[in-house]
Order: sequence, then C-alpha cells, then structure tokens
Amino acid sequence: MLRFDCKCSFNRMLGALKLLGEAELQDMIEKDDGAEATCQFCAEVYKASGNEIAQLIRDLRTESGLDAL
Repeated sequence: MLRFDCKCSFNRMLGALKLLGEAELQDMIEKDDGAEATCQFCAEVYKASGNEIAQLIRDLRTESGLDAL
C-alpha cells in the first residue's frame, strides 16, 4: 500500500515566513494581526498570531545582529 506522509509543521511554516523579511512580517501584523498558510501538499492550515510574528521579527534582528541597535 502506498502512503503519503507530509512533513509540514507549524515550525516549518514559521521558518518560511521568516524568509519574507522584517518589513513584510510587520505589514502582516499591522494589516491582519497574524498570518495564515495552507500546505499545498496536504491542505493543513497553519495560523500564526501577531505575537508569534513579532517574535519572528525579534529572531531576525537577533540573527542579523540588529538587536543591539
């Protein structure tokens, strides 16, 4: 029997959101207070709150060394 096992997860979705960059993430917070993503393979829907996206922005700043500014 053939099985399909999707490797998507909430954390993978957050990682993909980080690739959008700080400006786009900030825009998501201001306009939608969060983000929603649907896996194109299994149709699982993931929702990130404004607070979770704000944490992504803090992570990006820390990773780039901008948190000291």
